[in-house]
Amino acid sequence: MSLLKEIEILYEDEHMLVINKPAGLIVHSDGRRKEDSVADWMLAKYPSTKDVGEPIVQANGEVILRPGIVHRLDRETSGALLLTKKKKTFEFLKNQFQERDIAKEYHAFVYGNIKSDDGVIDRPIGRSRNDFRLWSSQRGARGELREAITEYRVLERGKEVTLVEAKPKTGR
Repeated sequence: MSLLKEIEILYEDEHMLVINKPAGLIVHSDGRRKEDSVADWMLAKYPSTKDVGEPIVQANGEVILRPGIVHRLDRETSGALLLTKKKKTFEFLKNQFQERDIAKEYHAFVYGNIKSDDGVIDRPIGRSRNDFRLWSSQRGARGELREAITEYRVLERGKEVTLVEAKPKTGR
């Protein structure tokens, strides 16, 4: 079954909507391969949003539409994703994200047992030395290192995993 059929609308009004993005679904195309995306779903369900948002222009001139997409969630991340129906709403929310007025909160399972009940991870990230598509905070990361600060709090401990609440402060 297509993941597009699994998209649940959590909230909707005349300006925006919030969807529950399932894990495994990309938000928008990377231009290299064709696969279903939230952008495809948005365009099919709300065709008037075609020019809302900021398209990506590839080096070869190909334009990738991102109708109503204000922010992203990684392919394997599920959760609430804000989408806009109007340019004015898009600009407002984009500014809110840029100014870090919108707080992001993730719940994640971490392998192993984290020693501290809470803390801050403050390590710059760059491109992985093994796979340029991935980000890494390991020594030897390539390219320009970018600030990455995340506060975390342990919610529950298991034998092999720890459930944490993570709040990225830099968007990474």
